[in-house]
Amino acid sequence: MNPNDKNTILVTCAPGLSEFLCQEVETLGYSIDAVLPAGAELQGDLYDVMRLNLHLRTAYNVLFLLKKFECHSPEALYREVKDFPWEEMISPQELLSVVGRIDTASIDNSMYANLKAKDAIVDRIFEKTGSRPDSSKDKTGVVVQFYWKGEHCRLFLNTSGLKLTDRGYRKMPLSSRIYWKTWSLADWIRTANGCLSSMAARRCGRPSTRSSGEPIRCSDAVNTS
Repeated sequence: MNPNDKNTILVTCAPGLSEFLCQEVETLGYSIDAVLPAGAELQGDLYDVMRLNLHLRTAYNVLFLLKKFECHSPEALYREVKDFPWEEMISPQELLSVVGRIDTASIDNSMYANLKAKDAIVDRIFEKTGSRPDSSKDKTGVVVQFYWKGEHCRLFLNTSGLKLTDRGYRKMPLSSRIYWKTWSLADWIRTANGCLSSMAARRCGRPSTRSSGEPIRCSDAVNTS
């Protein structure tokens, strides 16, 4: 897979944080293609994926689209997943995790769909290399994620693995969702405070700033006769 090839990047986050996630993504210079209830989509290559993983704070995972196809049955899922050249991406020595998000009448057991997708990947690698990788539910190796909704399926490489917010180098006393949402609102709070200060000062017939340039707070203006 050429790392310069551009495709859809899906960035996931906690429900309610899409607005703040989009602000972060746009600050990095990217354009948002779609805003989702718990994420956003944009276009980019694998170098962009690495940059997003490094800088995003409200994100859970950064997923890179590998393939999309129509899917009407577990057999079709197996066939389409196996058709991808996994041997170029995954070594038999690596640990594989497959995660599926299923919303279709074509199957009533999401675990079976995960199994079919995992079997398709390891069977392909075995046919091409003579060895098959081990698989696990732990997202500590290569993580493949697919979304099967209705008759359409999208296959992604989860480039983050474990959630970015669970990584040990970001120790914080609050959950990341609360922390970064509070941080993102800080500019709005400062702006609102400045507006209230100016309004209170004008009401009292006084300037909104002291001679030193420091803004007059609402309490200063109200308590000064």
